[in-house]
Amino acid sequence: MERFESKLERTINEIFGEEPFNAVDEQLFKWLMFSMIGNGRHIRNLDSLNYTLFKEKLNILLDAVYEWQVDELQRIDR
Repeated sequence: MERFESKLERTINEIFGEEPFNAVDEQLFKWLMFSMIGNGRHIRNLDSLNYTLFKEKLNILLDAVYEWQVDELQRIDR
């Protein structure tokens, strides 16, 4: 009998594959853990329209955070 595997489990297996994780997978795993057990778990309270808006804004915010982090690193290295 096949073991039941949720969509989340399948997605995690597809994205992460085998350990050891590379640098991208390390960051993704941290975000995954935050979203599952941290304040990120409140995403379940969004309806589908607001979830779509959340995803769009998250992508914009992620770019801004990345650029800020890179700028901060360059500032510190000067």
